[in-house]
Amino acid sequence: MKIFTTLLFAGIITLSGCSKKIGHPEASPFVSIANVSPTLATYNIYLNSSRVTAAAVPFGGVIGYQALLPGTIAVKFTNGGTDELILERSLSISNEKMYSLFLIGKDQQREILQVEDQFPERNADKAYVRFINLSPDAPALDVQLSEGAASIATARSYKQHSAFTPVSAGTHSFIIKEVDAQQAKFTFSNQTLVAGKAYTIIAVGLTAAGELDKPFGAQLVTNY
Repeated sequence: MKIFTTLLFAGIITLSGCSKKIGHPEASPFVSIANVSPTLATYNIYLNSSRVTAAAVPFGGVIGYQALLPGTIAVKFTNGGTDELILERSLSISNEKMYSLFLIGKDQQREILQVEDQFPERNADKAYVRFINLSPDAPALDVQLSEGAASIATARSYKQHSAFTPVSAGTHSFIIKEVDAQQAKFTFSNQTLVAGKAYTIIAVGLTAAGELDKPFGAQLVTNY
């Protein structure tokens, strides 16, 4: 299984996922996994007792969509150095559905968040963007395009996400703000969106980050 590398642009992490048939899946369910636990820790990842990572996955690391059998799957994260068990959960997945799994939180608040990815019918002239707030200590957040102030998401609290919104292809900047705030909390600049593709903007990190924590920011995942 391929581990997707992270690219750094002005301190912002941009990642890419992939799938075999996104938006119109075959019978099998598809699952992707991302580590957004806001620390320096790295993790090995197991599905149904089989390790699916060639190397430990750092903060911001993403594994693209993989076809699995429907039913209950066991998802396990272990310490990237010692392979000591950190977290294990059983999750249900169904045929003809797509899922994103996120390792979120830190220490005793770590958990695996399961999100069903409901893609719209593909329009070759538009890109699609959704937002998910995975910053544990951030307030509810709004996201809008910097040009024209088109809304991508409104008042999304921790673990909440928006639907996919169609936007024009091209280079965009996204403004992340606290609800009803005038000033941007974070500006996600110069992101190139390709027509016919879908993307997820993730609020990550901690607003009150410690020395060993990842600070508040955003990352862009290409779903397909």
